[in-house]
Amino acid sequence: LQEQSVHLWRELGGESGLATAMKDYAKAIWMSGDLSEARSSIKDSVRLLRQAGDEPGLGDALMWQAWFAFLDEDDNDARSSARESVKLAQRIGDVTGLAASNNVLGNIAYQESNYIAAQEFYEKGLDYFREAGDLYGIAVVLGSLSTVSYGNADYEREKIYLRERLQIARTIGSRSFVADSLYSLGLVSSLLGQDQNAHIYFDDGLRACAELDETNDIYAAECLAGLAWLLAKERKANQAIRLLGAVERSLNDLDTIFKEIYDQALVVTEEQLDEETFVSNRAAGKAMTVDEAIEYALKVNSKAGQS
Repeated sequence: LQEQSVHLWRELGGESGLATAMKDYAKAIWMSGDLSEARSSIKDSVRLLRQAGDEPGLGDALMWQAWFAFLDEDDNDARSSARESVKLAQRIGDVTGLAASNNVLGNIAYQESNYIAAQEFYEKGLDYFREAGDLYGIAVVLGSLSTVSYGNADYEREKIYLRERLQIARTIGSRSFVADSLYSLGLVSSLLGQDQNAHIYFDDGLRACAELDETNDIYAAECLAGLAWLLAKERKANQAIRLLGAVERSLNDLDTIFKEIYDQALVVTEEQLDEETFVSNRAAGKAMTVDEAIEYALKVNSKAGQS
């Protein structure tokens, strides 16, 4: 439909209409997986909106241009587009635009391991999302802030962010945010030495993962990796390595934090087991489906939490 709209506006004329149609097409084609085409279309949209003098439309298009550039690892284009979007949003009083653009700038800073700058940008974005009353945006930025806190080893602050994110996720009905928040709370609770709480969060997280559809595999794998790490710490290596085996099919899709946790758990379990047991249990985990792995993990976690 968006592509048809672009063709229609080309026939009718009108720069703003065509530019808006091209922006919508860029978002749709990105969702379908064609980032290169999305970047090309959004650049055309930005050009047309400049010519039309449509500042609100231009600010929004620049934010999307920044986001696509960030995803394409073009940090220079992402940074310059986001900064221009911020300036426009400030001039016209676009609170949502300020929130979204600061969030992109935070992502760039975080990717460059500049946690101080990332924290500042995310906090600005959070303030603007709160002002706009955008609960989804608040939940997104709280997740980003929790990741920065993890990088700074500030686990108490991370837990505060995650608890608020979980509450908002339940309010807006985002199952994926609920699942992600729960197993992230499980991980941070374990890092704080609160293992009983960690088992409870992982149990709830696994149940939330079981309710997901297309994203089930990735979310479940991250939850399984976190639980495996907790079990490995508790010297329950036989169960831990089975879960790690189940995670392997989704390993490349895991968030960096959970890849690190996976690697750490793998090392610990290998130290605790003889080679034959390690290999056989790992293979048993690999053979499990996602649903089977979740069912197994719930049983293991229930017993571990009671011990």
